[in-house]
Amino acid sequence: MRTLALALVAVQLLTVAACAVRLARHPRDPARLPRTLHRTAAVLLAASVLPLPALLATEASVVAWALWGAGYLTAAVLWAGADTLRDTPEARAPSGAPSAR
Repeated sequence: MRTLALALVAVQLLTVAACAVRLARHPRDPARLPRTLHRTAAVLLAASVLPLPALLATEASVVAWALWGAGYLTAAVLWAGADTLRDTPEARAPSGAPSAR
């Protein structure tokens, strides 16, 4: 069960990294950011909550809890940063319309 907990934490960290890469591409196309952000939020939440039952069911090590906490906080900061980018004028302009500068 400890191996399952560590595997789920590893999946969480890989998912957070994949979402970071996906969101990092949107400064080039900020009009699509709100749609991607809604999809990414669900994935980040699921990836962060998934290891929790396995960690609670076993006597998980401090390292496993620390990795889970680091992944959870990274996911929160990643989403908050992307949500902040959503408020830029380029992201608020409808696709195909010129941005108000």
